[in-house]
Amino acid sequence: MITLTDAIARTLDSNTLGRAAKAFVSTMTDEQAGDWYRSIIGSASSEKAKRSEPASPSTPNRKPAAAPKVDKAKGDPKKSSELEGAVLAFVAKNPGSNAIQIGAACGGDYRTALASLVAAGKLRKEGRNRGTKYTAIAQ
Repeated sequence: MITLTDAIARTLDSNTLGRAAKAFVSTMTDEQAGDWYRSIIGSASSEKAKRSEPASPSTPNRKPAAAPKVDKAKGDPKKSSELEGAVLAFVAKNPGSNAIQIGAACGGDYRTALASLVAAGKLRKEGRNRGTKYTAIAQ
């Protein structure tokens, strides 16, 4: 079993300061080492908290908060079903097509359409990354 003093000593760098700290830690008991480690971590986290305090609301040149981003994947259900139909028709006519070819032919958010068609079991996906080929499954 590795003691806390061993764990701290192993993580210290091999430079001069690291060797001095390692020698210091090796003279401690596990309880002393734990207290020392907690005091270092506690002071570092409190300093970080001080640095990350938000600016006061009365700051004159503060930019307004950005508008929330709209999720493009959800989109209009009518458009997404039309795109899925176009993707399915293209892949049925061109089995073994890759995503780049499908995107060039169908446009839009074709990646979402591909993912939903694969999940629905209408397309079969073979390969990985750029080598992925899509084939329509006859139903």
